[in-house]
Amino acid sequence: MTERKSQKRTVNRRVHCSLDAMPEDLQATVEQMIIAREWPSDFGEHYSGFPRYCDVIQYCRARGYILTKSAVGRFAVRKQVTTLTKIKSDLRPYVLFCLADACEDFANLQTDLLEARLHPERMQHVVKQQAELELLAEQDIARIETILTDLRKLK
Repeated sequence: MTERKSQKRTVNRRVHCSLDAMPEDLQATVEQMIIAREWPSDFGEHYSGFPRYCDVIQYCRARGYILTKSAVGRFAVRKQVTTLTKIKSDLRPYVLFCLADACEDFANLQTDLLEARLHPERMQHVVKQQAELELLAEQDIARIETILTDLRKLK
């Protein structure tokens, strides 16, 4: 017994809860209720606001599965951490790509501007290119802001 108590919980140890024993479609619905804060289409009764843990328990109980609030809470924390990690891992390369692409475009624009000073007939092309780059930058900023808004909702 003392040997077991002395063993520390390792990072690789998988956490289990009663939701793991449920069918995948029911797990996906519970995840939708907790993470996306959306009501399932077959909830049945009148509802308002966001689904709460007791609503998740009621939904699962109607399908023959008994849950506790702590099990739902552990499941929610695990899924939120997984979702945040995935979003962050998806966001980082995208931001780096946008920055690298913007730096390259800016360097090309500077070269074109220098050439346009030598050849004034090319200035119109450079101005058009600059406007296109500004539009692309605005779109990238909007995408990043959307992702950050989603991250704030999850916290």
